[in-house]
Amino acid sequence: MTTGNEPDVIWAQSVGAVRWSIGELTNRRVHPFFIAYLHLRGRIVSESRESIAKPNWKTLSRYLRLPGGPPKKPHYRPLYDTPGNPNKYWLNENLAGSYSPASLRADQPPMQVVRKTPDGGLGLQSDHAKLALHHLLFDQRLEIYPFASFLYRDFGLLTEGPKPDPISLVDVFKEDWHFTLSEDQTEDFETLFTTNEPPLHLFEESSWNDDGEK
Repeated sequence: MTTGNEPDVIWAQSVGAVRWSIGELTNRRVHPFFIAYLHLRGRIVSESRESIAKPNWKTLSRYLRLPGGPPKKPHYRPLYDTPGNPNKYWLNENLAGSYSPASLRADQPPMQVVRKTPDGGLGLQSDHAKLALHHLLFDQRLEIYPFASFLYRDFGLLTEGPKPDPISLVDVFKEDWHFTLSEDQTEDFETLFTTNEPPLHLFEESSWNDDGEK
């Protein structure tokens, strides 16, 4: 319990936590379209629409940018349906080229979860979360802590002093990716993810203060 007089503290994830998250994800079989599905789902749910004509892949870009990759491949997505090939995890600048409707064939797993629209956009199939579990997660729910840890590796949590619990990261993920709007969205989350406790502490006090200065 805080008194209201404690200084604000920015908590960031430790390097060890991020390395753990990447190791967990790269050892797990996940279709590379899964994160694109989550982005599309979040947009459609939040805007109460049937489909999106032009997905905003720049929004997804901020979660995937990582320095140190191959030339002209600034995005890192540690998800693949055949784990073990690091070259498959790096994506080029143009995410639309990787996820555009034109690049999806009817017999591919993504098209069992989403659908093309006459205007060239994408919508969701009925029971899309269950279909995503089967076709994109291969009938095994994804552990949320390594997934959220990777996505928010460059973000910080602000508190009035106490170190945040790991569930705080899940709460941020659910809010940002629109899993809190209704019981149906909560059900989507529970269909896709498990919430097993991480085996290590995720957060450490950031070296950056409230003014953005070290």
